[in-house]
Amino acid sequence: MNAAIADVHLGVRFTVEAVPCDGGFEGRFAILGPGGGAGERGRDDSYRPTMDNVWATPREALTYATEAAHHAIEGVRAFKGTPES
Repeated sequence: MNAAIADVHLGVRFTVEAVPCDGGFEGRFAILGPGGGAGERGRDDSYRPTMDNVWATPREALTYATEAAHHAIEGVRAFKGTPES
């Protein structure tokens, strides 16, 4: 069973969902509104990477997918592994 929510951040509509995956839940997002990365989809947060994108509960997956969507909308600079100069 998927858990999903729709929300707005900085005037940009987005959805997030928690999808069962490997005994846990994977968080996914889609940017729907105009601007702010409209049409962008993702399942992880390249702006704030983690080692594992499968979470124990749907709530965790939704929380982290929401954070990833916010970062995509805000255009937070992606983590590249080395400090920016």
